[in-house]
Amino acid sequence: MDRNHAFGLVIRDLRAKAQKNQDELADDLEHVPGLKQPDISKIERGLHRSPEMHVGPLAAALGVLPGDITRRVDEMVGLAPAPVPQPSQAVGLDVEKLTDMVETVESAIAKSGKSISPRTKAKLIVAMYRDEHASTAASSQAVQAALFSLLASMEET
Repeated sequence: MDRNHAFGLVIRDLRAKAQKNQDELADDLEHVPGLKQPDISKIERGLHRSPEMHVGPLAAALGVLPGDITRRVDEMVGLAPAPVPQPSQAVGLDVEKLTDMVETVESAIAKSGKSISPRTKAKLIVAMYRDEHASTAASSQAVQAALFSLLASMEET
């Protein structure tokens, strides 16, 4: 199936779901040049030369996102859907815990007198955040002592 035909089928399906006829859809798009009722008919029959140039206005008039239309078209023509970007960090971080970890790491670094790159600081914070023993230590002094020895070992390597 070619892309124009797939695009037309998707638009026809969405228009039916929106319970609109072609005239009603054209009325909703009266401000868009090239989208009168005969144009919509051509799009739905796969006869329009470049229907995807109208994806934004059509999506808005049909109550969907442009990406929803193009995703469905891609699936119909056999293209694999684009991978969904994954977050680079866990969702649902405990802000209080994270704040405590940042303060603890900053304090340990300051006491060590060492210059640490932001990337290394971030790695230390992540390691502490994930370590249940470090994040539940009885005192920040215990955590700072552990960090201080870690920082000292970093200097030796």
